[in-house]
Amino acid sequence: MPQISRSILVVSYVEATLELLVKNLIPLDVTAIACNNFCDAEKLALKNTYSGILIDLTSIINAKSEEKVVSYGLASVYPSLRVRSMGAMLIPMAMPGDAKQDNSLKDFVNNTCAEFSPRPLRLYRRRDKCVSTIRKDISGKERGFSLNIIFKSKMPPRR
Repeated sequence: MPQISRSILVVSYVEATLELLVKNLIPLDVTAIACNNFCDAEKLALKNTYSGILIDLTSIINAKSEEKVVSYGLASVYPSLRVRSMGAMLIPMAMPGDAKQDNSLKDFVNNTCAEFSPRPLRLYRRRDKCVSTIRKDISGKERGFSLNIIFKSKMPPRR
């Protein structure tokens, strides 16, 4: 069975940490795509398929307003591993709540990312729409409604 090529987005505001994260992915047969911020990662994710996202924890903590919203959006779509670098070592950080967090980078790549079907982000954001409908059958009219209809021409694309 041929192995699917795996690409993972790597995000860190600190260049040295970004290089360390990318370097740690090389032995795991993963294509690491380095991003200096979350908005750059989002732009790439709109155009290409990715299997996961590796995040420097200090970057997600230091993200401001829009960057923080984008970071949580990416983490909700892709499997993510938040790590903290201590010298040359990467330490996965446990997250509060029900979020599943792998114990190592190797587990993240070989288990979590391998089970995820690589995909790009949606070009258009979802909007809640309620459209009333009328269905006519043998017994007469029956009213109803539809949700989550995508009107591509009316919706603004992501930045």
